[in-house]
Amino acid sequence: RDARCNEMAGSNLGPPCTTLSTMQDRTRVIRTRMYPKGVPGLSDHDQARVDEGNVQALFSLKIFATPLRKGLPCIIENPRASRLWFFEEVLDLIEKGALLLTLYLCAYGTRWRKRTGLLVCNLDASSLADLQRLCGGCDGVCGHTGKPHILLKGKDPQSGKNWTSIGQVYPKKLCKSIAKALSAQAINKEIGANRFQLSGRK
Repeated sequence: RDARCNEMAGSNLGPPCTTLSTMQDRTRVIRTRMYPKGVPGLSDHDQARVDEGNVQALFSLKIFATPLRKGLPCIIENPRASRLWFFEEVLDLIEKGALLLTLYLCAYGTRWRKRTGLLVCNLDASSLADLQRLCGGCDGVCGHTGKPHILLKGKDPQSGKNWTSIGQVYPKKLCKSIAKALSAQAINKEIGANRFQLSGRK
């Protein structure tokens, strides 16, 4: 509603990747590239989990479609290997002008690499560049810090939390890049409006 009524400057969406991530495959495969919305023959329990994930993902994609159409900036985040990117709705949005970007979280200050995908629309060139920071390291060593990447497996011995849960939190540098990207258009419009008002006063 906010987007349709021009009350939204931009939006960042992150549908839960619990069943969309390939990390789920370590337990059992419930989605594939061929069946991104759920493989046939799932148990009632797994089908319920998949259905819930589909509702959340499809709602995010439905929201994304309005800013895309109205020329407003919008971002959807998920792991780059997420089955979300194989939804036919995502492919349709890309055909309509959305872009699927790739970044590595270690480029934004984390100790883990974590390849991340962003489906974006209506961002300026500088924002697109800032949201595609990669890692040139090899053999498990980060190209930014020169230290080994932490693998998001098992638990952190200090906090006792699963590394996968810790890795879900956006690093501050990425938050700033997203905020800057989403606000750039609104700021430019505001500056333009102020200039128009000042020129009108003259």
